[in-house]
Amino acid sequence: MKLKRRIAEGFRPFLWLLADAAVVGAIAWPAAALLLFLVNPELPFTPAGFFATMVAILPQALLVFVLAGPLLVLVGNAFAVGRSSTRGLRIRHVARFAFLDAFLLWLAAFDQWRVTGPLLPDATRAALAITVSALGAAWVIALALVVLDLRRPGSVRAPWLAALAVAVLVALAGAGDMRRVRFPDPVPIDVRGFAADRPLILFEVPGLSLEMLEGYAERGTAPALETLLKSGTVMTVDGGIVEEPLALHATLITGRGPEQHRLLAPLRYRPRLGGGGVSFGILPRGLLFWPSLQLGLWEAVPVTGGSLRAVSLSGVARALGLPVALVGDPLAGRPPNAESVIVPPDALRAGERIELGPAGSVTCASAGPLGERFFDPPAAELPGTRALEALVRSAMEADLCALETGRALLATGRFALVHVRLGGLERVARQFAGWQPGSAARGASDRELEAYGRVLARYIRQLDPAGGALASAGPPGALVALVSPHGVVPRQDLGRLLEALAGVSRPTASTDGPPPGALVLAGEGVVPEGHRAGAIALESVLPTLLWGAGLPAAADMGPIAIQAFTPEYVATHPVIGVPSYGKRR
Repeated sequence: MKLKRRIAEGFRPFLWLLADAAVVGAIAWPAAALLLFLVNPELPFTPAGFFATMVAILPQALLVFVLAGPLLVLVGNAFAVGRSSTRGLRIRHVARFAFLDAFLLWLAAFDQWRVTGPLLPDATRAALAITVSALGAAWVIALALVVLDLRRPGSVRAPWLAALAVAVLVALAGAGDMRRVRFPDPVPIDVRGFAADRPLILFEVPGLSLEMLEGYAERGTAPALETLLKSGTVMTVDGGIVEEPLALHATLITGRGPEQHRLLAPLRYRPRLGGGGVSFGILPRGLLFWPSLQLGLWEAVPVTGGSLRAVSLSGVARALGLPVALVGDPLAGRPPNAESVIVPPDALRAGERIELGPAGSVTCASAGPLGERFFDPPAAELPGTRALEALVRSAMEADLCALETGRALLATGRFALVHVRLGGLERVARQFAGWQPGSAARGASDRELEAYGRVLARYIRQLDPAGGALASAGPPGALVALVSPHGVVPRQDLGRLLEALAGVSRPTASTDGPPPGALVLAGEGVVPEGHRAGAIALESVLPTLLWGAGLPAAADMGPIAIQAFTPEYVATHPVIGVPSYGKRR
């Protein structure tokens, strides 16, 4: 009986601290839901959607706003409470937890402002600025109340805290009411009468930097790539502030920044309970959303080309009436016209017949056994080697199939543009690029770095012959472009170190930054012999390629990088432009 009494007395302070934190959490919880609506300007602000959002964020509300404070108190007596919490709600504890929650909410709002603020419409940006300011003022006032209570115990009263809570909620509700923006759907316009001067062969290989490309060429890993580098001009590609690879791909194929095409992430989320399909958006940063994602309270919906708010490459082809072939583009949607062919990424499977419409069909060969070629000792003894081998196999087969399909399409001579996206290489690069010279992934052993370096080099060597065959399959004078919207860098985050200590095989690299990508151009009029033409914005790649192929660029795309072409070519090929390739419906 004495033991039970002692246990009960030991838990009593923690339970009262939980009650104190729950009082504050009851305010912070709807404030976090309002923050989610604020960073999704297209998301309708309805009672059903708001209720469903509150249910969906309940796990992180309990974790961040209720449990975090009491745990800090018990671990380090961080707020100088503790023994005085044996019974009853205490205003002083509520004030301290209000300070903690206001600071966490401000930190999340400020992080969202830092990442997406420049990309938001004016009204939404103003609403988020009001939110950041209101939450910042709230935690400063809460801090002042905590200091006042320390100097004059008992002087802080409940009405003060209630007024602070009401003021914060009113400010966030007002900001939520003004942030609503509806983005119109883009519609390709009719710009007939133009024909390409020469075919355009576009390789999109996300995950490669210019340094990596040149390193492989110098070491003899990729002879076809080395030939391409020596015959043309090379530039670095600056992707801007958005780090998500799919958003960078959207910038490449639209020639517009994410503030125009509005694609910021590969997934969007909808609460499963009671949302009625209307509460739908990208989750904000900084509020530990992973618990509810693990519990299945959110429905993840992959982003498709229908989410773009700018005309993409397929829309340009529709506007011009040109036959194009797009292979492996996850945002391409339906073919723009009867003469065009689109092969989605999920159709690129070895051993399966791929229908190419008027171009016939193709059946991709298997990549064969990869284990011995890609995972020599000491990698065979590393944790997760079998899973990593399966990753390399699926990525390799998809990329080889994309190259084979692109070559079959190009051989028909029917298409003004053949765009082949090698999405598998990005998966492999993020998994194995932690070996890069001068920097290594945190927690990666020397054996891992040695093995991972071999894997990526062998992957490039395996793709090189098929890539060279596609590049040379075009007619003489064709414009060949290899573009990487972003590179990869070794991971240095604490999570990577914890994964290494736990023996978990996770990606050793990331796209944080994002790291600069690369553009290699070769063909008539391009400055030859590996000329370094400096840096180019990712928005400028598409208009540069359109102009280089003899097609009009759009004024609402990025500027054309004429420095990649010879002065003679520039003088004899004036820039022909159109205001835009799309209108807003």
